[in-house]
Amino acid sequence: MPTSLQKPACVAALMFVAVVVMLHGNLGAEFNRVDDGRYVTHSVRGSLLDILKPTVGILYGPVTFLSLRIDRAAFGPPAQEVLSSKTMFEDTGLPNNWAWGPRLMNGLYHGLAGMLLWYFFLRLGLGFNTSLFIAFVWTSHPASLESVAWVCERKNVLCALFGFATLAAWTTDRSWRWRWPLITLLYALSLLSKLSALSFLPVLFALELFHPQRTEKLTAPRFWIMLALHYSVIIALSLFVTKLAMGLFVNDIASPPGGSAWTGLLTDADIFSRYMLNTLVPLYSSFFYGVEPILSLADPRFWLYGLGMAASWGAMFAASKNEDRRWVAVGFLWFFGALGPNANILATAFPMQDRYSYIPMPGLLLAFAMAARGLAARFPEGARVLPIAATVYACSVLILCGARSPVYRHSDLLSYDAVQRQPMSGYALMMATHISNKKHKAHLPTGSKPNPEMAYRMAEQAVEFYAAAEKTYDYWQFSSPIIVRTERAELLLFLTRDREAAESLAPLLKTASDFTPPVDPKKLYPHLPDAFRTRFRPKLDRGMMMRAWITSAEAWLRVSFRLETPPVERLGLARRAIEHNQRALEFEPENAVALLGLGRAQLRVSYLLADSNSMDEARKAYAEARATLQREAIKAQGADLLKNVPEPEAPKPADKLKTPVPAEPPKSTGPTQ
Repeated sequence: MPTSLQKPACVAALMFVAVVVMLHGNLGAEFNRVDDGRYVTHSVRGSLLDILKPTVGILYGPVTFLSLRIDRAAFGPPAQEVLSSKTMFEDTGLPNNWAWGPRLMNGLYHGLAGMLLWYFFLRLGLGFNTSLFIAFVWTSHPASLESVAWVCERKNVLCALFGFATLAAWTTDRSWRWRWPLITLLYALSLLSKLSALSFLPVLFALELFHPQRTEKLTAPRFWIMLALHYSVIIALSLFVTKLAMGLFVNDIASPPGGSAWTGLLTDADIFSRYMLNTLVPLYSSFFYGVEPILSLADPRFWLYGLGMAASWGAMFAASKNEDRRWVAVGFLWFFGALGPNANILATAFPMQDRYSYIPMPGLLLAFAMAARGLAARFPEGARVLPIAATVYACSVLILCGARSPVYRHSDLLSYDAVQRQPMSGYALMMATHISNKKHKAHLPTGSKPNPEMAYRMAEQAVEFYAAAEKTYDYWQFSSPIIVRTERAELLLFLTRDREAAESLAPLLKTASDFTPPVDPKKLYPHLPDAFRTRFRPKLDRGMMMRAWITSAEAWLRVSFRLETPPVERLGLARRAIEHNQRALEFEPENAVALLGLGRAQLRVSYLLADSNSMDEARKAYAEARATLQREAIKAQGADLLKNVPEPEAPKPADKLKTPVPAEPPKSTGPTQ
């Protein structure tokens, strides 16, 4: 950066520009359906004391909750108009006309955090230009966009704001009596914003080890005694809040990638190297990421990523000037130490997210800046070229951030964008599938926006997403086979891919047939992955199983109508439809859809028996169909069907292989939703 920009007001102006570019495409966006509902609702409803109380499923952060409550008072509706949060696939339950307020405040807090980061590096003695470069790139980085544009990540922004303030306070005169009380207070505010404040402990430790103002030797006992005394309160507070937070989120802890802490650490070689690449070359940011676990040291990916990271840090260390290598070491401990809480030893359902690199990023940028400064010093024209190169790089980061900003204007765009950027992300595909399925239903004739062509396109898109998702590792960490296969089969029925729908459900129902209704959800949990059981706790009740049987019955019945084969083969399929509808009725004896499907299947059997010259059995099957269709739950629909499908007669000899009913089945109401 040009040396003329050496006034705090100019630095503030640059941070303001970064925030404007970051929010220009999403400031007026709705709340994100992922987590915004529950966090904002929790923050703005109830008394002030309620935000101090730990709540299961809500990450403890009273400072964050208080700031959102202030936002609601400044920008939002009365608290009683804020509804309860809904599911992640529906609306948030929040009035969206004030989402711009919290998002704007996120931007302001983020810009102020950038100012503090610049001030901290300046106080360390890195020089104005280097400090501004690191702070501006961090403030305008596309990976920072997630923490700013996503309202519920206010906790991340405030954690960084108070954390950087803690680092700035650390640089004050060591003889000042209020230095450590101020450091402790600011760290406490950061920790009570989000548990990620633990990331600043290795940074503070690195500063104690490598700061040039340290006068004590590392071998001196006094150094370690004073260090323990100064950090005792901070460490005690960290342990207390960590224990509290882990208790609140015990149900959200998932198995590490690959299933163990060892495989999680091996997989971190991939994840951490991608964080490095996304920081230095910010072209691959995504709202969701796909991670394929590394299961053993024999996997070449571990060595490729591990050696790549080692070579990168070694190159930065070698390129730096001798006096700057201490800062490369600080950057190393900052980057990897700050990623420690997200190292997947105690894993969540999201092994990699942009927000996890929000606080570690300055450490890598610090080492990168030191390497660039060292390289410039080795060439005659380096002093002139370096500011130009730094400015071009910083402006490129800003442009990339501005280009990505509009993606955050709607939750659906984030999911579809993630599918394109991370095609191996099962979670992104799951979200995109549900969105496409929801749009498909909205465009049906009975939907809110009837458009048959669009309904067909959305169904095709959802089926494609399902097919791609089932090939990913993490998809089954979030999804139930029962829900996935049933929804996919329903879409295939809509697309008239009947046999494919029926066959896709066959393996599932073979497993499900072991359960007798009513189904206890706990009995189904062993068939589901840990993350799905603990994070979402779906209502795997009788209704879900019934829906699968009804869908399968409808699929086989349609296949029996479409086949051009002897009656005996079609008869077996129709009888299978009867059997599956009967299984559905075991869950709910008066379910209208299952009863109507059973009656239609029985009519089909009666006609196929007549085609086979088994008239006595045909009349018996028709009588059973009449009894079914006269049940009270479907009396009107059954009467219409019986009126249009009279009792079959014996076929003429030449017509024995023909079907005396329409090629298309009678119109069905479809499976229950």
